[in-house]
Amino acid sequence: YEDNETDLYEGGVKDEGGVKLGLKSSYTEIFSRSRDLSKNDASNTYVRVSDLLYVPYIHPNGRNDKLILTGTTNGNGEGIGGFHDWVAAHHAQHHGFVTKLNTDGQIEKSIRIGHGKGTVSIKGVCYGESDNIMNLYIVGETTGHLDTTMKSFEISNDLNGKPSKHAFLAKIDFQTLKHKWTRQIGTLSGNTAVAYSCAVNTEDDMVFMAGTAKRNLGISL
Repeated sequence: YEDNETDLYEGGVKDEGGVKLGLKSSYTEIFSRSRDLSKNDASNTYVRVSDLLYVPYIHPNGRNDKLILTGTTNGNGEGIGGFHDWVAAHHAQHHGFVTKLNTDGQIEKSIRIGHGKGTVSIKGVCYGESDNIMNLYIVGETTGHLDTTMKSFEISNDLNGKPSKHAFLAKIDFQTLKHKWTRQIGTLSGNTAVAYSCAVNTEDDMVFMAGTAKRNLGISL
């Protein structure tokens, strides 16, 4: 918007480019990866945020609403899954993270979702609750074995000879961020399958995920 459009965002502030900002920031939190991860290519680590979920939470002592931040990184950091020695060992691979914060931006817990021999990329998150049991559902893609029922099987290769990408859906306890289960879905011929979003019914006994499968070659559960 141009400067002379003063009727827009009245009372806001301007950013460095002169654009008026209508929403004033209460705080800004930076989630950065550590540069001390390893001596090799430490400057090439990155963090990509995929989703931010606001969860209203009524505590016995009052409101205690939470924020759930998800994304993907190949680095270490307090707000991106913590610090792990195995991240440095598999520095070229990326993994997902789930971080729970209060509405003041303070980190309460952060976990890493990864597999040593495969990549994990988180694309979305949704929330379900029933009988005061609160759960998070994470979706994305992986070239590893996140589904424990698949550990005895080899991940198939795509047409280029690389491990194929499977869509995955993981259930996580909202309070503790402990993993409950994961399911993977891949195509019959080893082509890419990715889950981008999910939704939960009001009873939290059914979850839906949506995504894409390359070339529409069929889905194998």
